[in-house]
Amino acid sequence: MSTSGSAQRPVILVVEEEVAERVAIAEHLGEAGFDVVEAEDTDEALAVLERRSDVRGLVTDAHLPGRIDGSELARTVRDRRPGVRVVLISGHSDLRDDEMPEGVEFVSKPYLFDRLAPTLRRLMEAG
Repeated sequence: MSTSGSAQRPVILVVEEEVAERVAIAEHLGEAGFDVVEAEDTDEALAVLERRSDVRGLVTDAHLPGRIDGSELARTVRDRRPGVRVVLISGHSDLRDDEMPEGVEFVSKPYLFDRLAPTLRRLMEAG
């Protein structure tokens, strides 16, 4: 699903395997002024990033199916596309330090809708 809007709206890729959560996050970000592209796993996310140069942000669950998990996806995107701002989300508070790539923000799912859009805005303004 893509949220329609003007070309001025930053494009955010949301990667979440649970459909209801992914749709809720996409709707929330769309209402907050972002255009959203969705992927259900890391393989699909990497394919989207290969064909779309306009993605400015990535919101990914830390624990996802695919050849790599969400933490490794975040690390890969930071390495390959340093201009893309990355937010790692999780319902687990037990993320190890080695799961948090440098330059990646973390938002816990219990606080997702309070903190996600402001975090993305701050990251976009900083870079």
